[in-house]
Amino acid sequence: MGASARGRRRRWTPEHGAEARPRRRSTGVWVSRTPWSVPPKTRGSGRVGWAGTAWQRDGQRTGLSAGPGRNGGTEPQPRATPTKAGAPRTHPNATCEWHCLPSTHRLFAPSMKPCVHSRNPTAARAPRRATGPLGDRLPAPVPGSANRAMPSTPVPVSTLFPWMAIVVALVLGPATGLAASAAGAIDFNRDVRRVLSENCFSCHGPDAKARAGGGKPVRLDLAESALAERKGHRALVPGKPDESEVIRRIASDDPDFKMPPPDSGKKLAPEQVAVLRRWIEQGAAYSRHWSSVKPVRHELPAVRAKEWPRNGVDAFVLARLEKEGLAPNPEADRPALIRRAALDLTGLPPTLEEIDEFQKDTAGGAFERAVGRLLRKPSYGEHWARLWLDQARYADSSGYADDPARTIWAYRDYVIRALNANKPFDQFTVEQIAGDLLPDPTDEQLVATAFHRNTMTNNEGGTNDEEYRNVAVVDRVNTTMAVWMGTTMACAQCHNHKYDPISQEDYFRLFAILNNTADADRGDESPVLPLFTPEQKKQKLAWQSEIARLEKTLRTPTPELEKEQARWEKDLQADVAWQRLVPSAVASAAGAAIKRTDDGSVWVERGGKTDVYTLKFPVAASDLGTGFRIEAFPDERPPGRGVGHANGNFVVTGVTVGIAPPEGVATGGRFLRVEIPGDQKILSLAEVQVWHGTNNVALSGEARQSSTASEGAAGRAIDGNTDGRFNEARSTTHTEASTNPWWEVDLRSTQSVDRIVIWNRTDGSQERLAGFKVSLLDSQREPVWQRQVAAVPNPSVELVPDGTRPIALATAYASYSHPDFAASNVVGNADPKSRGWSIAPRFGEAHSLVVVPQAPVVVPAGAQWVIAIEQSSKHDDATLAQFRVSKTTDPRVSEIARTPAPVLAALRSDPAQRTDQQREAIRQHYVTVAPRLRAERAQLADSRKNLEDIKPFSTVPVQRELGGTERRLTHIQRRGNFMDLGAVVTNGLPAAFHAPPEGAPINRMTLARWLVDTNNPLTARVVANRLWESVFGTGLVRTSEEFGAQGDLPSHPELLDWLAVELMDHHWDVQHLLRLMVTSAAYRQSSRVSPELAAQDPDNRLLARGPRFRLSAEMIRDQAMFVSGLLSPK
Repeated sequence: MGASARGRRRRWTPEHGAEARPRRRSTGVWVSRTPWSVPPKTRGSGRVGWAGTAWQRDGQRTGLSAGPGRNGGTEPQPRATPTKAGAPRTHPNATCEWHCLPSTHRLFAPSMKPCVHSRNPTAARAPRRATGPLGDRLPAPVPGSANRAMPSTPVPVSTLFPWMAIVVALVLGPATGLAASAAGAIDFNRDVRRVLSENCFSCHGPDAKARAGGGKPVRLDLAESALAERKGHRALVPGKPDESEVIRRIASDDPDFKMPPPDSGKKLAPEQVAVLRRWIEQGAAYSRHWSSVKPVRHELPAVRAKEWPRNGVDAFVLARLEKEGLAPNPEADRPALIRRAALDLTGLPPTLEEIDEFQKDTAGGAFERAVGRLLRKPSYGEHWARLWLDQARYADSSGYADDPARTIWAYRDYVIRALNANKPFDQFTVEQIAGDLLPDPTDEQLVATAFHRNTMTNNEGGTNDEEYRNVAVVDRVNTTMAVWMGTTMACAQCHNHKYDPISQEDYFRLFAILNNTADADRGDESPVLPLFTPEQKKQKLAWQSEIARLEKTLRTPTPELEKEQARWEKDLQADVAWQRLVPSAVASAAGAAIKRTDDGSVWVERGGKTDVYTLKFPVAASDLGTGFRIEAFPDERPPGRGVGHANGNFVVTGVTVGIAPPEGVATGGRFLRVEIPGDQKILSLAEVQVWHGTNNVALSGEARQSSTASEGAAGRAIDGNTDGRFNEARSTTHTEASTNPWWEVDLRSTQSVDRIVIWNRTDGSQERLAGFKVSLLDSQREPVWQRQVAAVPNPSVELVPDGTRPIALATAYASYSHPDFAASNVVGNADPKSRGWSIAPRFGEAHSLVVVPQAPVVVPAGAQWVIAIEQSSKHDDATLAQFRVSKTTDPRVSEIARTPAPVLAALRSDPAQRTDQQREAIRQHYVTVAPRLRAERAQLADSRKNLEDIKPFSTVPVQRELGGTERRLTHIQRRGNFMDLGAVVTNGLPAAFHAPPEGAPINRMTLARWLVDTNNPLTARVVANRLWESVFGTGLVRTSEEFGAQGDLPSHPELLDWLAVELMDHHWDVQHLLRLMVTSAAYRQSSRVSPELAAQDPDNRLLARGPRFRLSAEMIRDQAMFVSGLLSPK
């Protein structure tokens, strides 16, 4: 579980925000996938990639140089700090037994003196040190007994030159193992499988497409195939190696006959051939791969030194040592033990208080109690979270070339909390793989699903989002199988696995399970979960409680409310009386021909894509208006014999109602305003002229606008120059692209206005003025006259203000509306290009639209009603053909307008025939309008607004399962190419492993539970092995992410099985397993190594001494900051 080379630290700056600030631990550093500087005063990153340098954790085995070590290595010297008495003292974690640096270290000159703690004249040298915080309070180290001391015996060559030990191990190790096998019984898994896997399985293994051998290819991974007879020959003849085709082919000198073929570059060593011969002589017995067999709890082996084992771990370790003729080391001294445990469990050295407490505890079980205290420290979860986050490929940036910042720290914090709470590993698994599929998942469980949102996303322009979404799913498949089951599933992406029984179809059936989440390589990382602070959560709960109370009040009927509802229903059932209006004038902005009839009906010939019908209705006496109705009638003349010219259809985008003064009354105003409704609009004007007689009063006015861009100042529109060429004339205004941009001129006093002329620019951007609106305002900025112009001025348009005062409209309703073209769109619909009211597909019927003012309107005698009907569509001729206008003074029309059409229909039905659903719909609507509940509704609206105003302070990417028609179809991808698709596959789990529960849906939830099923032979072993690797330096299986045919055999297979079963039997309690490991006698041994033991077991695989390996890069940094007092506890 080494640090990832892809991750790097990124410096925190204030603009990142408080929550992005690096925390105290390595898991809290702002981690990026690109090189950045190291942030000060924080723990090391879980992504730093220093593997392969002197700082590697497995320093004993690599032997690259004498770098910092967890057990016998070195670490930076701390600065001296004064004690209470004023004497300087140095932290014991800094030298020899406490980490003195060897004189061979590149940091020190040869002139430096030997370490004062070493009794070996050839021991490493270190700089002179001051007495430290522990001073003489710690006993002198026992020579050679501590896990971090240099050996007190003469230093062997293999220690001074570790690489020589590696070479010897690599050269002699395999041969020694083969020789030992040759002397006794051959085991297929231990001795044979690896030879066949490396040399034969690529052509004679699980991959059917790569398999050689004609019509009946030989499979050496299956006994039945290898033993089968083919034309008088058999690959294996038990007991008769010379008759076995395998041996004959291996021994042949004929290049056309020899195996492996010469051009493969593979050749078996003589020792490997000897093993195969002995195996065939002994019967060529096959056995299942060890990792595919469900682990069992083996009996603890009998040992001679019965007093040594402290728990079951030691029984297996000691049995192996006694078999090899070795004895375990004595226990390390107490300072070494507490340091070792602290570093392994918390990633930090022990504090002085912790050392003192352990030293003073002389009762039995002192070390166990110290371990318990370490497991309870917050730093435990922070340290082990770093190891898990490496598996989760965690980073605070999105990766690839631009590598933008990513806000996913909430997942990091979830992991820390889960580990500190000792959350069972099976629950930990389910929440991360499928937390969103749990019943009523909590925010914590949703945050957990960010495990698979740690995949990279590519935000570069020109990239294919589907390609990188596919890459992310591939990564999730490979990561899931590697992290939980130690299986290299990636090999099967392009072809059947050549060494393990995993087909490409298996791969893409598992891919299909992970292929249906909502994320899709988006720049905004959606879907995301909003995050709230504890105080915000408290406020949200309070408002939600208040909302629930008010909603309950509104839902609860009372006798008084029921009586009022009955009166309301009866009142709305009566018909509204309408008065037909006869227009005195009708105009078409598009110039369409218009005919009027005596009954007030209007017929308009074909217009265009846009048009505005303006109708005026004289008022003889003072009049009142509470609603206006436009009735459209089908006719024989339009195409489709409908109500509109576009095959019977129309689109009304807006309706305005105004009051015009009597004819001959001049219109006056002080401000003239031009604006363009809509988003991302630019307003450019060449000139605006406001004429009173022959005088352009705008020239003496003062202009301003919503914004200015490209030096297009507002004053250019009143400079007297109508030249619309922006660059040549430099007399055209220009705003920034914005929402509803405007330009305005203050005429300095109220002026009588006869006409207005708007001049457009003429250099190619004329369309920007499409749909502009002109308003004349009085000195109080109240509208005196307004006009929206659909046509584009080319180059100008002249408007004659008629003094029409617009009336504010509240809402609109219709007899029928297309689902996407609701009647309410016509009121306050400022953008003429947006959807309006339409009646498709009911073209051949009569339809009506009612618009309702915000308040009843009183019109003086002699004035005129002015109604404008705006129409716009991308289709030709989508305009009204025949219609008429009516008005009403009935006050109920506003109530009717607020009533949904289904409720209105229910109200107008026979009460005795209403269904329960209709009665409930009426009741639910009435509580929204009942006068008695006005106060409660206001409180409810305020509470909802207050709840809505609580905005998340951050977000975290999460997983969300797609459903229904959103789900993606999964194909086998030929050669792993997402664009070369083969057969469709359904969700499935690899057939070579245990089956899921019968009848379970094959989804992420089943996958998660399948991973931690007690029938799974791998997950518990993999978890136990990783824990072992973290505290002993090397896993029982050295290849911790490869438990298949290409992986190493376990050094202690029965111990690994025992630990796996122990983990499952204790409900996946990770701390229980860690406690067993670190309190075992094997762990507590001194790390002293003799030359003989170093030669016999250079990598400490037999565990005859305590674990001794280098600290990770992150731990080195954290340790230096810890002992120097620079590590923040926050």
